[in-house]
Amino acid sequence: MKRDDVQTYLNYLHKHFVLVPIDKAANNIAIICKRFYVEVILKEIGVLGELGNPTYCYAEKEAGLIISENV
Repeated sequence: MKRDDVQTYLNYLHKHFVLVPIDKAANNIAIICKRFYVEVILKEIGVLGELGNPTYCYAEKEAGLIISENV
């Protein structure tokens, strides 16, 4: 892990891809392009002009207040 070529490749992977769980079984992961991953998330919450998932809604409260309420 300390070799320069390994570090360079790991940095490349970290910059361009995300590792995400793909089902409920342990150790099943997928490597997904970060750009695609972010696009899917933004569509799901309705930021990219799509309707979005009704699970999410806009909160007019400040982030600090929401966090303190949940603590």
